[in-house]
Amino acid sequence: MTYITAKTLTLVDFLSQYRDNPRYELADGELIDKSMSIWDATPNSPS
Repeated sequence: MTYITAKTLTLVDFLSQYRDNPRYELADGELIDKSMSIWDATPNSPS
């Protein structure tokens, strides 16, 4: 059986790995993929 442990990402780790990639943000130690937001999945309302 395989276990996956969650690792809190530090600011130093985040900046060293994702500084130049605007797709990700750091929130409470978790890596957030901004391209997977709820707004991307919502169709535009008709005008």
